[in-house]
Amino acid sequence: MSIQIRLKKFPAEKVYSSAAAEMKTRIYSGLALLLCLVLFACAVPANAQAPDIYNNTNIEGVNNGPTTSPQFSLKAPARITQIVTYHWNFGRGARPGAISLRNSNGQVFGPFAAVGSSGQGGAANVNWVATVNVTIPAGSYTVLDSDPNTWSNNARSGFRGFAIVRGSLLPAPPASPPAPAPAPACQPAPSVYIRNIRYDDYSRYTSLSTTSVAPGGFFRIQTSCLPLNGQIVVTLQDVNRGPGSGVTAFRLTNVSVSGNVVTAQAPDLPIFQNRTYHVALFVYGRQPFKTASPGQITIR
Repeated sequence: MSIQIRLKKFPAEKVYSSAAAEMKTRIYSGLALLLCLVLFACAVPANAQAPDIYNNTNIEGVNNGPTTSPQFSLKAPARITQIVTYHWNFGRGARPGAISLRNSNGQVFGPFAAVGSSGQGGAANVNWVATVNVTIPAGSYTVLDSDPNTWSNNARSGFRGFAIVRGSLLPAPPASPPAPAPAPACQPAPSVYIRNIRYDDYSRYTSLSTTSVAPGGFFRIQTSCLPLNGQIVVTLQDVNRGPGSGVTAFRLTNVSVSGNVVTAQAPDLPIFQNRTYHVALFVYGRQPFKTASPGQITIR
């Protein structure tokens, strides 16, 4: 049980000139303050079911019509169980309405229907209590009341409407793992010229599945960037012949493409055995043509 005591705030234009009236007011004020301190009864009920996440109430005299709504911030998600606003309204209370929460992104939680309870002197419906069962994320929030004209406030509250938000903070969600570094852009090396034909060189993006293959065996050329969007040609050139315009290369006849993998079959003629070859991959499509030299392979 909570006991709440608040003196009725009379309109400013009503003035009492007699000494007896002034003394009577002082006596009542002293008794009210004494009872509030002894019985721990304040303007808003203290039977909290959960800790106060936000509370801007106080026991000083109040006026109607706040100039702004109360605001609070959460550094972690919270489970809200109850929201209370105060409507003394010169002892008349106010018919209970609804209470909402709005975050800084404009998202509204509610409205939640409020139930009225009496305050000091039995004044009905001065406390609006909304039972809430909602989880809200971390962020900044504003308490909204459906009847701001009777919402109590004073200078000590910064002329913000009296409000209590009850609930419990939840553990912050684990931090998201850092985003993987973006893959480097596919940039070919400076163009090469073969027999005065320009080729873009993608050698650094290609590799061989093996460095040795049996006669007639298959090997794969793997590429991550070379666009295989044209006619595919794979050649072998004997490493002992050296480079030069007069050196010929042998073109493989059994070549297939699957995704970013080119599969080729090594020749099975005895003349190719026990030799090491430079492997070259050419893609003939739109100019400039593409090329890559993934490495060397030995036919055993």
